[in-house]
Amino acid sequence: MGTAVKIFDLLYLNGQPLIHKSTKFRKRNLKSCIKEIHGRIEFVVDFEARTAKDVRKKMEDIMASRGEGLVMKHPDAGYVLNGRNKDWIKVCVVFTLWRRTQYIVAG
Repeated sequence: MGTAVKIFDLLYLNGQPLIHKSTKFRKRNLKSCIKEIHGRIEFVVDFEARTAKDVRKKMEDIMASRGEGLVMKHPDAGYVLNGRNKDWIKVCVVFTLWRRTQYIVAG
């Protein structure tokens, strides 16, 4: 099985910066200008959560499939170059031989 490039954001389009545009706007433009080719170029799967229960269920699915984690971004947030802000949180899963441990890294 080959390696696919996973695309999750679009920061520039036709020479114009999109970093001050919303996550929602950047995702929409990303999907309109790049063609997904299964197994080669793929979009990261988006998931919209409304409650903490939605997030917990998604994390359980990720852990069951031994996935790496989850990045949560506010749909109206801009992009921060070389940094983080309160508009996104990364939740990672660390697997050991003995047990599964979950870490939350908040920017």
